[in-house]
Amino acid sequence: MKANYIESSNIKILKIFLLISCLYGTTDYCIPEEFTKYYKSLYGSKYIFLTNICLYLTVICLLMGILVRHFSVRYIKNFYKNSVCVLLPLNGLVTILFWSLYTIDPTLIRDKDFYDRNVRINIFTDICVHLFPFISLLIETKDIIIQKQRYHLIFYVFFTFFYYMLCLYYSNLNNMWVYPLLGKLSTFNRVVLFGCSTLLAMGLYELTMYCLLK
Repeated sequence: MKANYIESSNIKILKIFLLISCLYGTTDYCIPEEFTKYYKSLYGSKYIFLTNICLYLTVICLLMGILVRHFSVRYIKNFYKNSVCVLLPLNGLVTILFWSLYTIDPTLIRDKDFYDRNVRINIFTDICVHLFPFISLLIETKDIIIQKQRYHLIFYVFFTFFYYMLCLYYSNLNNMWVYPLLGKLSTFNRVVLFGCSTLLAMGLYELTMYCLLK
């Protein structure tokens, strides 16, 4: 019993740490001032970046979990459970894409001018934004009954279409794509990249459901 209590306490402490870290990642305090000014100069600001969209959705999902578990807010329970199911693979996608591209060439996802001037986002911030959301939602699955649904997969198709159109719209306003990599690709290759990312998200969803339901 004592061991279970200690384990439960450790998980609660970890959850609090991860939530605070994710909240920190949403603030301007976690990035250099140059990045803050750069984001503010863009139409759509930092809210057009996939990373930030997923981060904000994750924070909302974690807060819903607190309301459901500790304040018995039942009417959002199903929405919360579905949010965990679709956001976990989506954050897995963000984690894989970011760290893969960052390892290959950071300027594929960050403005090259900042790197030439040695203006960098610190590694802790990147972990808060590109890894902790995934870990947070993975831990959330311990508290809910996971259910595999076909409409979860349909969500990824609509989300991809929505985000592509969002990127296209703001690329015209800002005269540049949200990520430098997208600006280097032809229209066809961009569509292929988005399509492959959708398939990867679906694959991660199937893998997640298999691991959690077996």
